[in-house]
Amino acid sequence: KEKVIRFLSKADYQQWQNLTYDFSEEEGIPLHGDDEFRRLEYEKRAELKYRWGLLADTRLISIASLNAQYKNMVLVGGVFTVKSERRKGLAKSCMRQLIADCRRVHHLNKLILFPGENNFEGQGLYESIGFSRSGYFALIFGRHK
Repeated sequence: KEKVIRFLSKADYQQWQNLTYDFSEEEGIPLHGDDEFRRLEYEKRAELKYRWGLLADTRLISIASLNAQYKNMVLVGGVFTVKSERRKGLAKSCMRQLIADCRRVHHLNKLILFPGENNFEGQGLYESIGFSRSGYFALIFGRHK
């Protein structure tokens, strides 16, 4: 299967929403707002080029997003890969593209993640691509000032 990583568009909403439901269920965290609110938020962030997806042919299998920005810092979240496709380096590839686009497209040089204190696989993944620990919860990529 051909794999491509790209910014997500409005047309990708339903597939993204399906992965977001799976992520929410797996992590035991609630989704915010109703379906219309989530669709509008998705479209706004997609338009800003704040959503990435890795597709195998036309199937969305891994996602990552920028959730909040303050000056040159941005919060990364919603990094998720479907269970059947894990441990293949897909989230790592998606995150590498997100980092490159944050620099090239958004001119951001500091990314912050909160992978969860017991998400040891995620922590290892993020550290392997250049994030470093900051305090108890956060992993930060980029210049520290």
